Amino acid sequence: NFPKTKNNQIQIEYLESKNELEDYIIDTGDSIYLEFYPAQELTGIFPVNEEGELLLPRLDETYVRGLTTSELKSLLEKSYAEFLIEPNIKIRIAVFKSMRVLAKGELRNPGFINFPSYQSSSFLTSKLDSSQEFNNAQLEIGQNSELSNQSSDNIVFKGSSENLITISDVIRKAGGITSKTDLSKIEIIRDVPLGKGGGKKRAFINLNSYLHESDPTNDIRIFDGDTLFFPKLSKADPNQIPKSVFLDISPKFISVNLFGRVETPGVVKLPLEATLSDAI
Repeated sequence: NFPKTKNNQIQIEYLESKNELEDYIIDTGDSIYLEFYPAQELTGIFPVNEEGELLLPRLDETYVRGLTTSELKSLLEKSYAEFLIEPNIKIRIAVFKSMRVLAKGELRNPGFINFPSYQSSSFLTSKLDSSQEFNNAQLEIGQNSELSNQSSDNIVFKGSSENLITISDVIRKAGGITSKTDLSKIEIIRDVPLGKGGGKKRAFINLNSYLHESDPTNDIRIFDGDTLFFPKLSKADPNQIPKSVFLDISPKFISVNLFGRVETPGVVKLPLEATLSDAI
């Protein structure tokens, strides 16, 4: 159930905390790197299966769906205290699950948008020191992906500057903005982790600085299950389309099929938001 509106509005800091994965919710498709101390022999990469479980040494099936990494750390350290003396477990996400977000409102192609899963390059650079270890980790992740019915061919390997899905990526996948898209009041609704009470929270983001000044500050990270709503301006802003094309969040051209009594029928490319007379 959604909280009441007056309790539902929060500041942007909720979505852009210093630890941006603090509220990341673990689910099927994620692969979790667990480093055990002092029992290094238990260390490995473990996929979250279709049932939302990790198959862990000594614990077997452990349900983790809906937890954050900090909540999982607390749970595992308590569980492994039966086998280890003062266990210390470090947790990293090795492979992030594929994402599905809902983009609504004044976009060219609103609807559900899918993003592929990807392997964390920061995990590889921080945890692996040699090429042999790198290859072993890739092999292990690939094997674990098969266990979770996810082909390793569908996992995208991204650089550290590319591994975030942000608002601009959602706009780009939705076909771009229109001259009436109000970027000053983008509404984002996000799931709250179970440990923080569950439910939904929302924030309002102003992306105008990104469009007009190429300032990425408010182009924040988007998580699986987010809903984004783009309101409509009362009056069209003709400057938005050229700037969005320049930033590559809107396409330069659209394809239109002309047929009938015209000089040259067929598919033609036209500038974004071209008119009927432009096509003729």
